[in-house]
Amino acid sequence: MFLVRSSRPSPALAEALEEAIAGSVRVQRFRMALSVLASGAGLLLVGVGVWGLVAMAVAGRRRELGIRATLGAVPHALSRMVVAEHLRSVGVGALAGLLASWWTTRLVSKFLYRIDAHDPCVWSAAKIMLLLVATLAAWLPARQAGRVDPVQVLRAE
Repeated sequence: MFLVRSSRPSPALAEALEEAIAGSVRVQRFRMALSVLASGAGLLLVGVGVWGLVAMAVAGRRRELGIRATLGAVPHALSRMVVAEHLRSVGVGALAGLLASWWTTRLVSKFLYRIDAHDPCVWSAAKIMLLLVATLAAWLPARQAGRVDPVQVLRAE
């Protein structure tokens, strides 16, 4: 009687091994899911906040924008002016946030898996994502600034 060894593990052994591996990374996956959820909520808050501020600023400057349009400003130039003004303040806020997060990375570095807390690719990706969301949020109400009808604005005054 000879015992024949198979080169393939039994299905029960393979399933047990997969369960053991899944169990060993369960906590890391949960932390990652929470981080992704918190990051998404943060980006949503940034977008809504910037959109609200720019919309309020455009509503307050409606007369000025109407006068600029009367004097011959192109709608695209008005929109670009509003976005550029608000992206400057977003850039200052992003710089302050990056400095604060650089300082606090020691608090979250134990939660990172195979990523350096000061990885330049991660920092660049975060800044680019923030600026893209802020640009989109500022562009939506700035589009309305470019569509200001000078006749209606001047009649309202």
